[in-house]
Amino acid sequence: MSLEFFFKYNEYTLEKEKYAKQLLGIPVSDPKDWPVKNNVDILYIVGTGSRWRNNELKYSLRSIAKNGYNINRIFIVGEIPNFVNTESVICIPCNDPTKIKHYNMLYKIDKVIKSTDIGKDNGGKFLVSSDDHFYIKPTNFAEYPIYWRGEELPT
Repeated sequence: MSLEFFFKYNEYTLEKEKYAKQLLGIPVSDPKDWPVKNNVDILYIVGTGSRWRNNELKYSLRSIAKNGYNINRIFIVGEIPNFVNTESVICIPCNDPTKIKHYNMLYKIDKVIKSTDIGKDNGGKFLVSSDDHFYIKPTNFAEYPIYWRGEELPT
């Protein structure tokens, strides 16, 4: 998945990025050409008040762009940073209703499930991610195991 898919770029930055990809040998493919069946939707939950201007999210998205395969759509719920390409990423702005982090996460997941069709192409399954997750090797999200309370669930 190409970095342009996730981020807004001005022309200069885009040319720099293409040049860097050529130097590093990173393959670039158009996400529109990828098959959609059984691909996984990924949901990012973003809180408010990042001390680092949401750069953690930027680097997590870059890791998916470089190493993620079989991704259908990316959803971001919460505070939407200005670097996110809102034409390619489904954004659901949402403030934290309380000061309790875990309640806010559940509230945001519930809001996305009720207001979108997340997971519709994969039997209702989707991956919840956060800006703390970095994918450092090629990851096939269609075969990503599902865990509940430390146990792998059958798919």
